[in-house]
Amino acid sequence: MSVTGNPVALSSQEIDSVGAPTVTPSGTEAQRFVQACSAWYREWLDANASILASNGIKNNQVLVLIHVVSPAVECADFANVGADKAPVFRAAFDPDLEGVVLATENTRKMIRIRNGFSSISDAMATCMGLPAETTFVVIPLAQRKMMLHLAGDDLESWCEHPPEFKMQSVPDALSVERIDKDIYEFHDQTLKIAASRISRRIWLGPSQPYKLVNNPEEAIQSYLFTALDNRYFYLKAIVDEETVGRGGRCDIRVQWPNPAGPHNYTSVMIELKVLIEGRGNAAHRRWIWKGIKQANRYRRVDTAGVFACIFDGRKDQSDQMPGFKPHAERLDVNLRWYQMDAPLDKAWDDDVPDLTIAPATPDDGAVAAVGAGSVAVHAKQGLSTSSEPAAP
Repeated sequence: MSVTGNPVALSSQEIDSVGAPTVTPSGTEAQRFVQACSAWYREWLDANASILASNGIKNNQVLVLIHVVSPAVECADFANVGADKAPVFRAAFDPDLEGVVLATENTRKMIRIRNGFSSISDAMATCMGLPAETTFVVIPLAQRKMMLHLAGDDLESWCEHPPEFKMQSVPDALSVERIDKDIYEFHDQTLKIAASRISRRIWLGPSQPYKLVNNPEEAIQSYLFTALDNRYFYLKAIVDEETVGRGGRCDIRVQWPNPAGPHNYTSVMIELKVLIEGRGNAAHRRWIWKGIKQANRYRRVDTAGVFACIFDGRKDQSDQMPGFKPHAERLDVNLRWYQMDAPLDKAWDDDVPDLTIAPATPDDGAVAAVGAGSVAVHAKQGLSTSSEPAAP
């Protein structure tokens, strides 16, 4: 029986005991699965670092993780792949783990149905027999990379050019400039060309050449998050999404140790906006200005730089609205503009270009020096609460 009456107020101690809310990663269920696989693989690499260093992991040691809702129930659906039903404990990080594993979205439940492969080619040939609507990742464990297949991608063309995320070990220290360069490189390799595998997950296709998927910002955020998270693994950086701060929820935060600094950590905050064809120039201007203001409000005491990243999906991308630049500079926001080619014609069906080739060096306008302005972050905090002009 319910009891009516005045609600009882919680004490400050009770409120504090609740703690901060946990934010769910962005993206579709399949994209979240890829993120979870990436996180697991990074932990596996860390746990087995000494074995990897001594070349103790075999070159043909390949792990295929297949996304399912219930591993125990769905084993029968993959009987042609393997008949084993061995449980895999996520936190074990067994150095000899290989074969085919069915895993839930968060990788907390996993069952191995096949024990191993004779080679990486053998693993990919096995994947060719999976239904095209299957989402899976192929991990050649010694190569420090993941190859992903999202539901619906043609398996034959996927096998020729699978999208890859590499666990890079570049020794360069993290900085605002380094992150700026890496976001540019992500765009150059994945979104600039309409035929690239990830770009195909953003556009609907040549039959609707200027139509983007629902929530394109969420999709781009998920892929960029995974790319940066893998890239900075060896630098002990933290890459997270939807970080709650005084200015709201930032799309992506990169934070890395800085023991010599005043706050032990340094962070960079990234806000993403997509310009969608048909919304109209006034709406686009409001959207860009909102991105700049949000990026400015996301600053924390340890923030060295903030980015407002504009991904342009309009039919006419010639006007990059330079009038916003001085306003972004006034707020010490790094405004970046990334054009996305739409799938206009046969190029969508052509062979995907070799994206392993080093991208062209961005021009001065694409990657500007921002370090000098970063030292003035705290002095400019007042700008985020001051009166701001209408969208330029």
